[in-house]
Amino acid sequence: MRFSSLNRLISWRALYDRRPAVICALTLFMILSGTGSEPLAREIPVQQHGSIKGQVVVDITDQRRPLAGVVIFLSSERLGDRKLQTVSDDEGRYNFTGLTAGDYAVSVDLQGFKKYEHRTIVQIEATVELNILLQPIALSETVTVTEDKTDAGKTETTTAGVITSTTLRDAPLIDQKFQDALPLLPGVVRGPDGTLNIKGTRPNQSGILVSSLNVTDPVTGSPAIELPLEAVETVQVYSNPYSADYGKFTGAVTTIETRAGSNDWRYLVSGVLPRPRWRDGKLFGIGAVTPRIAIGGPISKNKLFFFQSLEYRFVRTNVPSLENLEERQRD
Repeated sequence: MRFSSLNRLISWRALYDRRPAVICALTLFMILSGTGSEPLAREIPVQQHGSIKGQVVVDITDQRRPLAGVVIFLSSERLGDRKLQTVSDDEGRYNFTGLTAGDYAVSVDLQGFKKYEHRTIVQIEATVELNILLQPIALSETVTVTEDKTDAGKTETTTAGVITSTTLRDAPLIDQKFQDALPLLPGVVRGPDGTLNIKGTRPNQSGILVSSLNVTDPVTGSPAIELPLEAVETVQVYSNPYSADYGKFTGAVTTIETRAGSNDWRYLVSGVLPRPRWRDGKLFGIGAVTPRIAIGGPISKNKLFFFQSLEYRFVRTNVPSLENLEERQRD
């Protein structure tokens, strides 16, 4: 009995001396058999991607050709508000890679072509071949015919040539008179003597009306009054004055409508720069100057208006027959 206890003591003593080895063995046993059947290392899933590629082609009847430089957009619910985009190469090819499996929409919006949009599904590790056919927009042209507001009235027997105040202001008139603008109209010719001949008639066969008032000089056929350019609204020339409104004229009639005032106060100053006088390349004072001032406005609002224009005219006329006289004696 005593030897049995001694043997057990010796066995536990030997086991205590080998405790590191025993601890390692127990730990390995628990890992292999005591912790369950789960594997030691879990397999990490690898994400699989797909792609969409193709070619951008112009869809023309009996002719298709690739189109380079086209921007292609790709959208999907997986992308949210973000859109992928790429540009076709010289052969019109494009490619979207690294796409997660799912639904996608391919779209192209190019000027001159119909908008292209196509939905497709990308599978795992699959490539979708999608050629984009762009159809040109058909060209159309519309012609609108409207009534001509300046068409001559059917009850009028003559049609007048019209010169507006804008033409009088912009035309290069050497003497700053409305008569200088009349040769701009067809049928009006200035003769060698400086007089105006309308439709081949002599000046004394024509007449001039200012606001329906006859101001024709019966001897020369020229106007008996001078009007500043700013006072003239329109000038009309009737080459065939056969209407009952115009009598005592066998040639043509020039009618002048003067400018009226308005509810707005307006003024204009023009012609203040003098025209120099040159002789043999030298400056000899002032050749001409015609300063003008015009003012207009209301006397009684919406009832009575006025317009007034004033002009000062200074013009030197050279006489070619007096070439032998001294310069101070020519004027």
